[in-house]
Amino acid sequence: MVPLFLALSCSTEQAAVPEAPAPQAPAEPPPAPPAERIPEEEVEEKPEEKLFDPQDVSQEEYDTTIQDIQEMILKLNNIVREKNFEAWMSALADSSVKRINSREFLEETANDLYKKNVSEAAVRGQDISKIRQIQFRNAQDYFNYVVVPSHANDRVDEITFNSQTLITAYTRDEKGRRLILYDLENIDGHWRIIMVN
Repeated sequence: MVPLFLALSCSTEQAAVPEAPAPQAPAEPPPAPPAERIPEEEVEEKPEEKLFDPQDVSQEEYDTTIQDIQEMILKLNNIVREKNFEAWMSALADSSVKRINSREFLEETANDLYKKNVSEAAVRGQDISKIRQIQFRNAQDYFNYVVVPSHANDRVDEITFNSQTLITAYTRDEKGRRLILYDLENIDGHWRIIMVN
């Protein structure tokens, strides 16, 4: 038995491990078809957009626009004096209505008003501890506490064109300083306030 066992164990060969196939290089993608060339005469030249230059606004356009804005502001003064909140809101662009109704704007404006009132009281020698800070709950509070006291007698002395549809309206104070009243936008043929100053 023993010799047979040895014979069997000696004659056993290890099975050959098959070699792994060599990795193949990735196939190159087929060449892209040549781009179709458009004959030069068919290429459409796009006109360059000309940047707005306020110098291009004619005197006639300026005169017409400032007259329109002055008439608008006179009407707006009456609306403010009558404390007609709805009519005043209708003079605003949608973006202004949204901004004026935002909590952030209302808080910031109420804080600015408080600081202004404290500063004015200090200049007059008044007791600033008696100045009350008002919390603006909504756009109507902003209208009542900011717009009504400061925009009931506005006067437009000049305008500047920021684009064909955007202008800034100014007034001059008693010292001749130019102060911004409103930024306005022409929307569908009507001037709308986009920023109240």
